Amino acid sequence: MYFDLNNTIILRLGHKATSAKELIRYMFAEPIMNINLAAEKLQCSFGKAHALIQDLINLNIIKEKTNSSRNRYYELNEYLDMFK
Repeated sequence: MYFDLNNTIILRLGHKATSAKELIRYMFAEPIMNINLAAEKLQCSFGKAHALIQDLINLNIIKEKTNSSRNRYYELNEYLDMFK
């Protein structure tokens, strides 16, 4: 399935939509990342990156790859599914 960065689902994030699109673009190059890497790529705080990742999880755009309370990694669902 083609992923549209202007999808109305992403636009539901309001002022966070721009950062969400930027993070998703980074995830096309690195489809598995953690919050620290997201914060580095977005040049923002850990807290802001964590909140954005949680929003993308709630929208079913990304999912947590690990099931631990520390060192969590997240993946871009549809993109990785294309290679299975």
